[in-house]
Amino acid sequence: MSVFNRVWILASMLVLSAWSMGCAATSDYMKPVVTPTARTAPADKALVWIARPSNMANRVIFQVMDEKGKFIGDAVPGSRFAVLMDPGEHMLIVWSESQEALKGTFAAGKTYYVQVNAKMGAWKARASLYAVKKGTDLWKEKDSWKDLPVLEVDTAKGQAYFDSIKVDVDDALLNGKKQFEGYSAEDKKDVVLVAEDGE
Repeated sequence: MSVFNRVWILASMLVLSAWSMGCAATSDYMKPVVTPTARTAPADKALVWIARPSNMANRVIFQVMDEKGKFIGDAVPGSRFAVLMDPGEHMLIVWSESQEALKGTFAAGKTYYVQVNAKMGAWKARASLYAVKKGTDLWKEKDSWKDLPVLEVDTAKGQAYFDSIKVDVDDALLNGKKQFEGYSAEDKKDVVLVAEDGE
């Protein structure tokens, strides 16, 4: 085995070890909901649940924005949050070491589900978004989300932070959109929600 391969394996082991050590990350822009209540979509909006069920890379927070660069929320390990969206087509972009995107067509009065997963990156964890579609394994798994802590988004505070780093946000937004356009037709099956995927 070459020296390079040994170094790469050692570095990978150290990164994986770091993922499982230490305290879980917290976000300045997300507040715990002490007594969660059942949430339903209002007649004029779509409700989108965004969950990060795994504690993998538990010291890393993934920020989520929409297609306009608006702060949607932070995907904190082992938690979920809900956001109201206007009916129509939207894009969600998760921002970590790289940017990945999901496109959804949301209908008013319906509830949709998106899963955030951590994966290994070159220097820190990356994230992926997955469309939770009817009839899939993810659709069945979402029932276990009820055990995850619910967080509430401090939208004003999160957006103020995004406004303070607008150049970086704009770059991330552009990269996320480019990433989506580069997905193959097969890849897009996992990152596209249609109106009928809501309940």
